[in-house]
Amino acid sequence: MSALLRSERALRVAHAWHEAPDLETLPVLVLDGLRELVESDAVGWNEFHPSTGRLDVVVVPDEGMTRDVAILERLAHEHPLIARIVQDPLSAPITISDFRTRREFHRLELYHEFFKPHRIEYQCGFGVAGDGFVGIALNRSTHDFTRDERAFLDLLRPHVASAYAAVRARIEARRRLERMERALEAAGCEVVVLGRDGRIEHASLRARRLLRGHDLRSIAQLELATPEGRVTVRRLERDPDLLLLDEERRPTIDRERTAAYRLTRREVEILELAALGRTSDQIASALSVSVRTVDKHVQNALEKVGVHSRREAVERLLSA
Repeated sequence: MSALLRSERALRVAHAWHEAPDLETLPVLVLDGLRELVESDAVGWNEFHPSTGRLDVVVVPDEGMTRDVAILERLAHEHPLIARIVQDPLSAPITISDFRTRREFHRLELYHEFFKPHRIEYQCGFGVAGDGFVGIALNRSTHDFTRDERAFLDLLRPHVASAYAAVRARIEARRRLERMERALEAAGCEVVVLGRDGRIEHASLRARRLLRGHDLRSIAQLELATPEGRVTVRRLERDPDLLLLDEERRPTIDRERTAAYRLTRREVEILELAALGRTSDQIASALSVSVRTVDKHVQNALEKVGVHSRREAVERLLSA
């Protein structure tokens, strides 16, 4: 492979690493990319989580290697590379032959129980600093890794670390956004993000339904009636365009009281909207009924409750 072709492939592969959607996909993308760029029989991703003591191992192709991780854990003290990489995860890639002769390596119990059954005679590894520890190992059965291959892996190593950090940052940002949105929702608010063309880039399904059909590019403030109450839409920022949906929910009328007065479900809905100051026209629009139907239900409710106005009816139904 020419140097130019290898560089082009490396840029493409590194870009794919940075675009990984999550930390489950990233190891596979990294391992596939390394196998494409550096000849290897198998490549492994070994991630240790100090907070839980868990070791996650991904191997491409696997061929039963992850099944024998317990052997690797039990005999880790014999591994020629692990201690070195843990001690200095930012060091250049190293190989077994840097620390053991072939004869010394073949004498290890680890070799006979793990390496030999999986036809691993040569290994090159490097670390990636992160929240925990990530060690990457490239394996071969027939020949060792050259100085040029190790130098090339050393150039790739920062891109693996950068992609790992970027994916973690995106996941954390997504979690924070979800927490913020849940807090806003609990307060009766939502934030909508618009693109440069005025189309919605980020919003809940409910917000999308509420705003459907409205020209969002020109909105300064907009009032929307809903069955639950009223939503005020106002612009917060211009770059990017942010809209705040502030919902004023209608009061929840005491169900035991409505049952005592034998109010129907529709009569309760109308009184709840009336409690927000809605007119008959606005209530009719929110509930998709005629104004005459609204007024008829109001009159029936007033007679049942024994009052003369909507306000009096709502106060009686909400009173402690």
